[in-house]
Amino acid sequence: MASSEALRDYYIDQIRQNGYAQADFSVSRGDMLCLFDSFEEVIFDVFDSPGPQGQHIINALSVEHHGRPLDSKGFIEQRRVGRVSIYEIGRDPSTDDKDQMHVTPLTYGHAEDYFRGQGGMPRVLRNLLDQCVDLQAAIHKSIIPVADALGVKDYLFAPHGMESNNVHMLRLLRYLGNKKTSEHVAIQPVKPLAGYHFDRSKFTVAGILESRSGLRGAQGNNAVGDPNLTVEEFEANAERALYTPLPYKAGKVKLFAGAGYNHLPLTIRKTSGNLPLLGHLVEDDEPGEERLAAVNFLNQHTGIKELGTPLANETGYDSVRAVIAERQERYGGMVA
Repeated sequence: MASSEALRDYYIDQIRQNGYAQADFSVSRGDMLCLFDSFEEVIFDVFDSPGPQGQHIINALSVEHHGRPLDSKGFIEQRRVGRVSIYEIGRDPSTDDKDQMHVTPLTYGHAEDYFRGQGGMPRVLRNLLDQCVDLQAAIHKSIIPVADALGVKDYLFAPHGMESNNVHMLRLLRYLGNKKTSEHVAIQPVKPLAGYHFDRSKFTVAGILESRSGLRGAQGNNAVGDPNLTVEEFEANAERALYTPLPYKAGKVKLFAGAGYNHLPLTIRKTSGNLPLLGHLVEDDEPGEERLAAVNFLNQHTGIKELGTPLANETGYDSVRAVIAERQERYGGMVA
């Protein structure tokens, strides 16, 4: 068995070379597609045939940890081109049409409590949430050994028996594929489903499901993680990401650092290898075709206090570039 130091170095090397560390994953593609069938059933009940039950499901799924409005919200919504999310604070208007849902460790209990006085949770919702709970357990089983080796496990995962304190969000995404996307990053020759960005999370688990290709990315950073980053270097990182496919592989998931990683304590960042972030985007490889994806965002649990959550100027291409350009003009590029 490899030593803890060897495992740590192994995962750090993976992230520095590829932008992510890879781990085995036990949930099959078929099971994930069944989960998305359940998701689409709920979407139909809530939005496509709206009635009293639809609004109740919206209410039941709306939840967040007290004091964590930026990184703990559970919800279900339909995003349409130009529409700003009422749940995700600080986000830009949508550049595509999609259905999405965030499931957190509080979601199931909140939905149970909400429907207790109304004859119980609707079957279609219970079926979906049961599948999501099983999926999150499988994700944790895959990722905890990697987080432990990197020295970040105790920040991302609450002690045993206190799992409801985890601030994790399972995101289910269904891009509708109706070609209603808009330009985002100037260097891109085609229009993306999701423009170049860093995730807000401390770490992200991707590759849980991607129904077709499109995810692309490469190592990069923002002005928080690299105070001497120039506009030219940032643009080069974004262009490299555009031309670096991140293939989906059944039975494997990818763990990578989001912008929140830069808010971890200096000692933890040093222990975990001062990791680069993964700047990424989703390219519309098959315009007009539906695309399904599942992603899990990992943030520090509620027992960890005084850690910041990134704002828009640490995540999106335009806003990150503007911060770097302003600082570069003021200081001539070198501030550290």
